[in-house]
Amino acid sequence: MLTRERLHLGSGRSGEGVRIVFQAFADFLLLKRRLALSDDPLNDEAVRQWLTEESSWGIHEAATILFPEVYGVELLDFLSLRVTEAPDGHEDRDAWNQHGRARRLYEVLVETLPYRASEAITQRTIDLLNEAQRYLRRSDLYEVLFALAPQPDNRLNGEGLHRYLLHRKMPERDSDFGIAMYQALSDASGTAARLARWAAAGPYPAYDPKVVELACIPLCWLLSSPNRFMRDWTTKALVHLLRGHLDVMRALVERFWAVDDPYVVQRVVAIAYGALLRSSPQHADQAKPLAELVHKLVFTPPVRPDELLLDAARGIVRWAVAQQMLPASALDMSRRPYGLTVPGPPPTEARIKAKYGGREGQSADESYLSIYLSLMGMGDFARYVVQPGVHHFSRYRLGQSYPERQRREPRFIKSRWEKFVASLSEEQKMTLADKLRNPEEQALSRLKSLLRRAEDPLSEEQRKLWDASFVYPKPVDNDYPADIACRWIFRRTLSLGWTPKLFGDEDRRIGRGRGGREGHKAERWGKKYQWMAYHELLARIADNYQASRHFGDSEPYEGLHQIIGDREIDPSLPPIDYHAFNEEGGNGVTAWSSPLISIEAWPPAPLDFSRYRGDIRRFLADAASEPTVADSLFLSDREGHDWVALESFLNKVDPMADKGWRGLQEKSTIHTLLVKADDASALLKALRDESRHDTRDLLDSHGHTDCCYVGEVGRIGPNCPHRHDTLRRVSIGGKEIEVVPTIEEYTWEGSILDCSIGDTANVLLPATFIQQAAGLTFDMRGPGWLDTAGAPVFTHYEEPGDESRALLVRKTFLQNFLVEHSLELVVWHWYERMQLRDDYHQGQHPYVESSVIARLGADMKIGQGTPQRTERDLE
Repeated sequence: MLTRERLHLGSGRSGEGVRIVFQAFADFLLLKRRLALSDDPLNDEAVRQWLTEESSWGIHEAATILFPEVYGVELLDFLSLRVTEAPDGHEDRDAWNQHGRARRLYEVLVETLPYRASEAITQRTIDLLNEAQRYLRRSDLYEVLFALAPQPDNRLNGEGLHRYLLHRKMPERDSDFGIAMYQALSDASGTAARLARWAAAGPYPAYDPKVVELACIPLCWLLSSPNRFMRDWTTKALVHLLRGHLDVMRALVERFWAVDDPYVVQRVVAIAYGALLRSSPQHADQAKPLAELVHKLVFTPPVRPDELLLDAARGIVRWAVAQQMLPASALDMSRRPYGLTVPGPPPTEARIKAKYGGREGQSADESYLSIYLSLMGMGDFARYVVQPGVHHFSRYRLGQSYPERQRREPRFIKSRWEKFVASLSEEQKMTLADKLRNPEEQALSRLKSLLRRAEDPLSEEQRKLWDASFVYPKPVDNDYPADIACRWIFRRTLSLGWTPKLFGDEDRRIGRGRGGREGHKAERWGKKYQWMAYHELLARIADNYQASRHFGDSEPYEGLHQIIGDREIDPSLPPIDYHAFNEEGGNGVTAWSSPLISIEAWPPAPLDFSRYRGDIRRFLADAASEPTVADSLFLSDREGHDWVALESFLNKVDPMADKGWRGLQEKSTIHTLLVKADDASALLKALRDESRHDTRDLLDSHGHTDCCYVGEVGRIGPNCPHRHDTLRRVSIGGKEIEVVPTIEEYTWEGSILDCSIGDTANVLLPATFIQQAAGLTFDMRGPGWLDTAGAPVFTHYEEPGDESRALLVRKTFLQNFLVEHSLELVVWHWYERMQLRDDYHQGQHPYVESSVIARLGADMKIGQGTPQRTERDLE
């Protein structure tokens, strides 16, 4: 702020002095010195004239703060300045300058509000702020209000902002606040981005809960935006903060429940669910009131028809019942039906087209074409959202009989058959005599010819005559009609308040240059209203119609996890680094923090590739260095603790290779499952002749992809086919044996609706069977699972810059778990050694592959079967 240097003093003189580097502070000191020369500054005309005509803008900024703080008067009032209609600058230059000075002082008033003492903001300040609004960009006004939000005693804090926004209707508010703040998170120096980064660095146990709540209010209002990047990253930042402030989370749910914007309310409740999933046991006293409030608000009739809201609230109830914070009866109250009314009949497409279809010469603020094209025909929202969503429901009301699936038998048309027979040559008639005697539609199908790799015995013309002889009845479509759904959503989008007058120009600006139909993007305002209408429709359909039965099953609809991608965002996944998110699109970064342990050698059993000098035959001849089951299974950390790999993929590549992904390399995997100790020998014997080397082939499970949240897996998630919570009977080699996998894989794609991430989030977690028995605490470092002392018992392990990964369990825990439950571990171990070359399509490619199945008992001794080895081009 201060610097000692030689200064020019004028008249050819110079000397050493102290210069104030920080200009604003220098202006403040100049102002203080000038005011000190006056006995009564408020009544000193010379002071008033100096501030009006001579002082700099920096001194005006300082005076705008100092006068209300010290003298209790606003600078504008002291100077008696008001902005009038702009004069003609050519006719009266002095009047024009005075007008500009007055206008600038209004702007300065607003810009400096965050730097004032709270008590210096009075009703007069607010009156002047209201006058100043016509000279400000709306985004500048809201940025200032965001900066003031956390100040408890300030009239313009988060409470004031909330009242101001709450009294406006959603469409009006969106067309003002929403449009103004659409890009707020992109400006790293803006107050919205600073607040969001502050939230993502939380929680703050020492903070006053009221300050935390006030700071969260403007961030919650950002959830009203269709800019998915801002909405989604802010969501995760709030979860990261509020997991340690569940009392504040409860206050926010109660506060925002009154907001007339489903986009905000559904996301606030989703944040509450994420915060509970990520909370610690020490916050149980705050978690219970939060869960009770959500249960009461959401499921007390009349229930709001919003499937995203209901999905998050059901999750909260499941979690709270499992934690014994809500009675088991709360689960019944959270289940359907909720008494939602049936969707009414929508207008016809012809009527919609006549009233809202595009017309030549229409301007953006008159045209409904963006909504019309999105929902009618092959529109992107109709095709990629509505149709897949309602496909899960039938057209049959609850309680109606659902017709059995009937095999469609073709009707034989004799006259067409005779025409077909007449088209055949004598040779064809002789060849096809058996099939002509008893005509069946499948007897001469083109598919059969292809499968036999035989030529089609019929010409194209004859094929058409044959096909025409068998007429199938029209398929019975039992699905809820997608066209009706689209027309219902169209009408509801407009009744919610979207109009081209409010949003047409802005939607056209947002959509300009975006030709893709992908969901991973900042959306226009029309899409927000379509999403709200869609989730309302989905809730009404699910409450009144039976689930569809496409494959003869009768699984009821239980939640959005059954519709791929429709949960939109995983609120229990931590936010990625803001700068990587904002500057790199979230690519190349992970949501997880570093593991709590460090493995001594990673990947285990390291190879010295320099010994082989890039020679594949030398590499394959070194059988002594090939990985064993023990090498891949048993690991140690740098503190001397022993670990066991329940699942791993290890990749070792020659660092001297010309290209990192070519050259000599060794890949190996570990897959495991649990089996009753008495059945372990029988399982290994049954597997001996099986070709599969992956537990997923045995149990037909490929992990949680866009269905369950990472905070749900292994704990209190919804019913999911990829959830392994008990020993399951499988048939193999003619034997029935009960097994359960040790892991569940979680994947949340970074290319669809969740715009807070760029790369797909993927991690290995202990199976539900193990987690429920172990009673551990989930931790995002790794991630890992901690015991009551905070020590890691399980961890997902990766290191930066290396593709290898594993799920590790502490060896002592595994020993005790196997003993307590009378289980053994069955291990699939596989590896391959090879060389990738540029001339992969030429010459020989020496290669070694080996797999073996082993068992591991509580004594941690490996019982290994006979390896199955494949060698190629070794000579």
